[in-house]
Formats: sequence, structure tokens, C-alpha cells
Amino acid sequence: MQNEEGQITELYIPRKCSATNRLITSKDHASVQINVGHLDENGIYNGHFSAFALCGFIRAQGDADSALDRLWQKKKVELSFDVWCCGCPQNSPAKYCLRNMVHLPNFVSQLMSSIDQGTLSNKPETQQ
Repeated sequence: MQNEEGQITELYIPRKCSATNRLITSKDHASVQINVGHLDENGIYNGHFSAFALCGFIRAQGDADSALDRLWQKKKVELSFDVWCCGCPQNSPAKYCLRNMVHLPNFVSQLMSSIDQGTLSNKPETQQ
């Protein structure tokens, strides 16, 4: 609800699952929101992102990785950019490459398991 000045006065605005369009209730503690960062042509984060909310129902079924892959494919076409790459060559063992979607399913499953285990960290991994 908005007041006369156009300010939102609601205390709680529910989200909708990006995959199923179900409302994510306040009691759905298994739901997650994943922000996928946009990269420029050099593979550097440019400050923009796409947010995807997944309800606990999708995660409990084990369909979160395929749903996120499908949603990202659709979003990538909508944005119609050709700069979604981490900068890795196609044959590189990099964790993910968003231009060719080569490594994304593996990355998503690792991300989901990290969220489930509570081991998700903001620290970047060091390559050896």
C-alpha cells in the first residue's frame, strides 16, 4: 500500500519465486535469493545484477539448479548482451563461463550445496 506521497507503507512485501511464480511466505526459511552479477567485455563486474528468488518447494524437489539455469538462459536472451563471460577460454577448467553456459550447471550445484551446508563465504578462492 502507498500513501499520498507515493511512499510504501507496508511492513512486509512478499516475494515471488522466479521459477514457479508462487508467493514466498515469511515462514519459507528454505527459500533463497541469488544475485547473478553482470560482467563487462573484460570480465569485470560492472555493478549490475539479476536477482532470482527460489522458493523452498523448488529446492526441496532438487530442481533449483535446472530452474536457475533455465531462468538465466531466458534472462540472458532478454538482456541480449554478448559480454557474459568470466574471461576464460572455452577449454579452460574455470568454475563458470556465462557466455557459453559451459560451467554453469556445475557452479549452480556447488552454490546450492554451499548454501545448504552453510559454508558460503564472501572470500574469493585462491588459485594455485
